[in-house]
Amino acid sequence: MAPTILVAGATGNTGQGVVKTLSELLKTTTNFSGHRILALTRSSRGATAQQLAELPNVEVVEKNWADITPDWLRHNNVVRAFIASHVHPNQFAEESTFHLAALTAGVQYVVRISTTAAN
Repeated sequence: MAPTILVAGATGNTGQGVVKTLSELLKTTTNFSGHRILALTRSSRGATAQQLAELPNVEVVEKNWADITPDWLRHNNVVRAFIASHVHPNQFAEESTFHLAALTAGVQYVVRISTTAAN
């Protein structure tokens, strides 16, 4: 399986921009040659998820990022991850679980960002 860049929160305000930019980079640079993008979303049936699924090297997967395990990351050959998490009270506990899973699985790079929509 190709090395994978995981984008958790792929259909959110920031995540969809990350997926689009990464898809374009995979076409134009050799740094990520052979990589694929795994775009995680709560609903793969939404319009944004469907648009992302049409991009080159992007696979949209319906999965709650808080349920990701080290075995799941290894099975999907995730070597890099981008996470744009929610802002609910359990955010830090869920993020800690995710980061520990990534560390245990040997994910090489993790980018974490916290965002909310403009009011």
